[in-house]
Parts: sequence; C-alpha cells; structure tokens
Amino acid sequence: MTGPRSSGRTDAARHFCLRTGNGENGAAIGKHRILILDSQVPQGGPIGATARGVQQREEMARRLKEQKKMAESTPRVPPSYEQFKETPLRAEVHSGPQTLDFDLP
Repeated sequence: MTGPRSSGRTDAARHFCLRTGNGENGAAIGKHRILILDSQVPQGGPIGATARGVQQREEMARRLKEQKKMAESTPRVPPSYEQFKETPLRAEVHSGPQTLDFDLP
C-alpha cells in the first residue's frame, strides 16, 4: 500500500525538514516507512584544459575510482535502509510539530 510521500535532505548538522510531494512543508499524518539514501557525491575542484588539467583529470578519475570502491565495501548507510520492503525504520506522524530522530548503525 502506498500513500503520500515526503522527502528531505540533511544539512551538515544532520538536521532535516520534510516536504510533501505537492511542495507543502511536513509529512502526511499516519504511519510511514523511512528510507535513508546516501546521496553524497565526491567533491572536486575546477579542472582546466591545459596539460596540467589532463593530469588533474587523471588524478580525479583515480580518486573517484578509489572512493567508489571504498563506498561499495563500506557503505555509510546500511543497504536495507534504502529499500522500501527492507527498511527497519518506521515512524508515525501526528498533527502539529514533531521531531523524529533516526540512529544509523
């Protein structure tokens, strides 16, 4: 059974605010399954088109490959938390302001 969806992004302090699928603040009242997705993208600086830029691109490609390999072997978020049918996280949203905290292993 599916119903209204809400989503949000965490900030550097790991705080989040939800918005509904139609753009309203908050979440629909009721019981919810919680998914946590790791959307962090490796950061890099600007790369020029010079010979040095070629070296930088090669170095960046090497670093990205290493980061991808590391991320695959040690995920920051358990894979089950990203799957609707497998996530162990549940929450019930009530009327009015509410704070929900989710601990990750």
